[in-house]
Amino acid sequence: MILGSFLIPSDFEFGDIPIQENGRVKPLDTFARNQLLAMYSKRSLKTPAFPNNLGTKKLSAIDWFIDIALNPNDADKYRVFNIRNPEVVGSLGLKWDIDHLYNRTEILIGLQHQLDYIAKIQIIPEAELIPFDRQMFHIYSNVIHFQELCFSFSCLIDLIKIEDKEIAEAIGIIPGESISYYDV
Repeated sequence: MILGSFLIPSDFEFGDIPIQENGRVKPLDTFARNQLLAMYSKRSLKTPAFPNNLGTKKLSAIDWFIDIALNPNDADKYRVFNIRNPEVVGSLGLKWDIDHLYNRTEILIGLQHQLDYIAKIQIIPEAELIPFDRQMFHIYSNVIHFQELCFSFSCLIDLIKIEDKEIAEAIGIIPGESISYYDV
């Protein structure tokens, strides 16, 4: 216990955890802010990008990231896909509104009808893409990346349902309970 207090400062936060991205070590908070910036065009969230029931008007990138990583199935409450081109919004079958913000499911449903188009533009050199193509590919890349972020802590989430009585007994749980890789 005493050793821990020497190694971990009392003001240590999740955002201070060092991670490596593209060969560089950076704080988790910096990583989260950069991810949010790529999708939402800002480094923190403001309403209406997140539900009003959170009791705040602004949400930090690290709080957003931790929430989507630990609760990936609830990540649709965040409307972080900022699409400012009405032509792109229309091609995804979305409703154009003043906020220009959409959630993961809305984007995924819209992209399902565009998969052949996305496959075609993926092989075209970027210099030859028109702005519409670039924006569609950017949205596609962002939603894939968002999915990766949502499940980046999946080893900590109880996703493995143990039905077998012998296995459940061997690891000390009741059949039908779920565990994480971390628990194993």
